[in-house]
Amino acid sequence: MLTSRGRALAENPRELWWHLARTIRTSRSPVEADATSLLLVLIARRGFTEAALFQQALALGLETVGWGQKNGERLSPGAASQIVLVKWRLLNHLGVFNTTIRDHLNWTITPGGAAFARAALQSEV
Repeated sequence: MLTSRGRALAENPRELWWHLARTIRTSRSPVEADATSLLLVLIARRGFTEAALFQQALALGLETVGWGQKNGERLSPGAASQIVLVKWRLLNHLGVFNTTIRDHLNWTITPGGAAFARAALQSEV
């Protein structure tokens, strides 16, 4: 969905890129904000490409900072992935990942994607 700010920046890709970098960590819930920050760290480091490894690292990272299931159980990689699904889709649309429809299990990070993650992590929310 295009916001009024996005519509205003549609003709200025550079400013739109920076606007998204500054606001991507803004979330409705603290767990989503933490999960988005962790996802950006994983993207910035470009350490692996398998979706399963991203999901495992995300679940472990969220557990490390104190998040878990409502019933006290550990977060599964799938549950951790669901927390950032909306943000992942946005990142994917921005070209952060070099994925294809047939190959959704590999999340190869583009150089521009890593640069976006670093910018987002260094920007004020």
